[in-house]
Amino acid sequence: MKRNERLHSGFLRSRSIRHLCFFQPRATWAAADMTIKARPVQPIQSRSDSELRSEFEKFSRSEFVFLGGLVAALVTESILGWSFTDHRDSWFNIALLGLGIVVALCCAGEYWSAHRSDAIRSELDRRSEEKVAEAMERAANAELETARLKKALSWREIPKGQGEAIIKALRPQPHTILVLSTYDAEATAHSSDIIGLLRISGWDVKQDAMVWGGSWFGIFVSDNDGSELLAETFSAAGIEVVRKGTTPMCSHASELRLFVGMRGTPSL
Repeated sequence: MKRNERLHSGFLRSRSIRHLCFFQPRATWAAADMTIKARPVQPIQSRSDSELRSEFEKFSRSEFVFLGGLVAALVTESILGWSFTDHRDSWFNIALLGLGIVVALCCAGEYWSAHRSDAIRSELDRRSEEKVAEAMERAANAELETARLKKALSWREIPKGQGEAIIKALRPQPHTILVLSTYDAEATAHSSDIIGLLRISGWDVKQDAMVWGGSWFGIFVSDNDGSELLAETFSAAGIEVVRKGTTPMCSHASELRLFVGMRGTPSL
């Protein structure tokens, strides 16, 4: 019995134990700091979205686990301090030291989990914003492309104001003209609108019953008397007309001719 008491008192007088008990806060928080620094930071930019979401859920759960451990350690420490107010031996100090280490580790774990979950959430938010921006850009490009195709594929029309300007400019100088069109429904309809304007202007319009085939785009006029007036008038009204057209219908023509091809350009 005396031998055990001597061993017990010698254990209490141990310099290392007294040193740990005296520097308990410094030792525990140093351990927590070493735990944080020793944990390698894994890159999150190279991970997929599903992996990041899985890790986010894992670290979120870890926050609650460490927080629960912290609360349990603090409650246990308070109970020990309240229960052993009079008799505190070396085992009591060791227990307090252990609880202090648990508190520090729980704080470090909760901090680390919160840090990682915040980093993952920031990365997921950044990727989400990038995807939204890309989707908005694709939608804007699709809208522009739709508008371009709609404009390119829509049938040509001559607004009322442009038609009145053409009639006013051509009426003082009537000519005889042969109007031709390619084998295309839209081109035929557009040539009919032009023929109507020319006839209202007092021009003598002849229409070839033959429909020309081939991939001809735009409106051409032969290089004859009245072609300059016709080209300038239509151009002023926003309708582009090519003079001295190289089409077989307009080149080397002995009379004034107007050929209506398909809408758009060959590159469409």
